[in-house]
Amino acid sequence: MKPAIPLAVGLPLLLLLGQNSPLTAQSPITSYSASYQSASGSVQLYTALSVSLGAFGGCYGTLFTYSFSNGTSNQYKLNSFNANGNTYFVAPASASVVKLRRVNNTQAAGQRNIVYMESTSSTATACPLTAALNFKPPYVDGMEDLLAAGMLNQGTDNVFTNASNGDGNNNNIERVDVIFSSGLNTAIPSQAGFAIFDRGNNFQHDPFKIAAITSLNAAGDPAGFGPVKTCIGGNGSSNGNWGHPSTANGNKQLACYVMRKDASDAYLRVSSNVNQEIGGVFYTFSDLGITAGQPLYGYALLGPDGIAAPTSSQLLNLNDASVYPTQTTEAMGGGLDLVAVNTVFATGGYVTLSLPANPAPPAPRPAPSSPVTGWQLFPTMPVQGQSLQLQGLQDGGYTLAFYSASGVCRKVPVRISGGKATVPPPVVPGIYWVQVSGNDRIIPGKTNILIQ
Repeated sequence: MKPAIPLAVGLPLLLLLGQNSPLTAQSPITSYSASYQSASGSVQLYTALSVSLGAFGGCYGTLFTYSFSNGTSNQYKLNSFNANGNTYFVAPASASVVKLRRVNNTQAAGQRNIVYMESTSSTATACPLTAALNFKPPYVDGMEDLLAAGMLNQGTDNVFTNASNGDGNNNNIERVDVIFSSGLNTAIPSQAGFAIFDRGNNFQHDPFKIAAITSLNAAGDPAGFGPVKTCIGGNGSSNGNWGHPSTANGNKQLACYVMRKDASDAYLRVSSNVNQEIGGVFYTFSDLGITAGQPLYGYALLGPDGIAAPTSSQLLNLNDASVYPTQTTEAMGGGLDLVAVNTVFATGGYVTLSLPANPAPPAPRPAPSSPVTGWQLFPTMPVQGQSLQLQGLQDGGYTLAFYSASGVCRKVPVRISGGKATVPPPVVPGIYWVQVSGNDRIIPGKTNILIQ
């Protein structure tokens, strides 16, 4: 949780990072589109004390009732965002796996989980008189599962903070690995990449470092990294490399409670309250040093207070205190409130594909009787139930494959007559990658559609 940062405090940190860290090309996120979807969890209601420090220290001893929405419009899902003049969607690729790399310190050891979730209240207040805490998202108390959920109204608080947190929310996390085990690549690396979102106030978003994961070992853990890039944080009057969309461009204030679960706890316990919006920054594959067709396996995030440009071998050594200091405070840059959106994004025309572990050589295909230069499917943002129009193909039979963001494929047979055809859309709202095939071969072209 980020308190207000006086200019005199924030500016030296910005200058320090600017002097010691390589500046990098990245794009502030200028707007985004999101909507609530329904999801359920296994825990709906329990009672527990708050933690004994900070915002809820004054009501320690009060038994709070915690309730979690299940099966209602409760998870705030990101649909798309804009950066660098482009609109990016979740790319149809294998789901990411988040792994937290921990190094015990004097304040935290073992599996401490610190998460935040949106409240059903319009404002989150410390020690509410009703002693009732009602949350929109379903209950999740494991940070690795929560961070891979793809939602904007939940995440973790001060992920790289090891010491001096007023609410006692110090952790032992030194690196966050977001892994795509089957790999990713694209022919146009400037059109695909990774978005990092931070819950916080305008001009107060936190710094961090990021590097592409370029190889995995037999256990599926990182074995190599690309060059390290630094995201400059805000200083109270500038957002550094971050974007902070206006409310007119999709942003909204989220009333949230931060909760903690230690090894001795049965459930999450509330520790602080926060009412903040969301900022974002986007790194393309090119920004991270990845070239056309080069496989990569995700990205790693780490705190900004280690050496500026660690090598791949240094990044692999979690016990290297010059890379991973274990007494990082919020003032030193450990306050990234990482939002639970950690996946891969691409523009509608340049989709990132998964790489098979052992790709087989493609079977030879007969050349088409006449070349096809492309096709169109519109509208690209239909409302639920609105028919689609397919154009740009020769008359004949084809198959449209609709791939959801989770990788589920639905195939629809289509017959082109007079150069066009009407196509029934997917029933479930969401983002879909569309591919057309005919005569057992893929027809050049692809697009994304958003069913509203």
